[in-house]
Amino acid sequence: MLDLVKDVKWYYTVEVEPGVFTKGMEAPNVALTRKFLRNVDVSGKDCLDVGTQEGLIPILLKRAGARNVAAYDRLDLSEKVYFLQKRYGAEFRYFPGIQLRELPSRLDRELGGRFFDLIVFSGAMYHMIDPFGLLALVRGLCKVGGLMVVETVVKQQAQESLVFNARCGAYRGPSGSTYFIATTGFMDYALRMLGLKPLHAVYLGSLHPDSTARLAVLCRSMPAPCPLDSKDDWVHKDFHTQIFRDESQVDWEGLAKTSSDISFKPYDNSVTAITNEGLVKSLANRPPYKPAADEVRLLLSSQI
Repeated sequence: MLDLVKDVKWYYTVEVEPGVFTKGMEAPNVALTRKFLRNVDVSGKDCLDVGTQEGLIPILLKRAGARNVAAYDRLDLSEKVYFLQKRYGAEFRYFPGIQLRELPSRLDRELGGRFFDLIVFSGAMYHMIDPFGLLALVRGLCKVGGLMVVETVVKQQAQESLVFNARCGAYRGPSGSTYFIATTGFMDYALRMLGLKPLHAVYLGSLHPDSTARLAVLCRSMPAPCPLDSKDDWVHKDFHTQIFRDESQVDWEGLAKTSSDISFKPYDNSVTAITNEGLVKSLANRPPYKPAADEVRLLLSSQI
């Protein structure tokens, strides 16, 4: 296993022995997710991490007392994940190497249900050719009253748009595999349309409309759409229910029977509270988050 640590490129920098680390990228966006999760009480709760890479978030969730944790990634990093599970003594169910659309049925079949109190959906949406449809699919796994952390690349613009990353000109990232960049206007509208009420936000980078940022939004799962404009009747049209059921596997009837009492503590001033003016205006003139070095690494002593 020593070769796995010394000679192999990792996504996360992980301490596997005192002072011995994997060769990770130390992408700072994981700090945004951890900032939110530190205040969430996951004790005794069921949690799902979508886009888990080597399982940093599931390990931390188990350390924080989560009851059952599942982790998904379309890459199969089983050797690394099982290595870290053993090193950190963290048991969680791992679903690698399948398409995201296969996940709901796998959860039903292997876990006896698809609904969770907390879902982390980080570092994935901008890699997808169907970002809205797959956001809906993941949303469909979050219990009513549950919490969902959505983290992705954005542009701070009020227009509700998905910007196509033609010629990789708007956002390259470490791999270049970015298809669409959501505007903050789109994120606010799409989340609310799917019954996810934005509560708090935190970001890295620049909110200049011509730049890109990494944005994380903490949402509460609601029983129905919760548009910013109370006169917006379109989000409540019946045909949405059928389309999201058919194309995104959202089990609305099953979801309506769920409930979660997961809670979180208040955040400090580095986190933006989303007011009734919406995400775009709430973020305006807010400074970016400044992560500490240990927030982008998994240490043997790490907590969320």
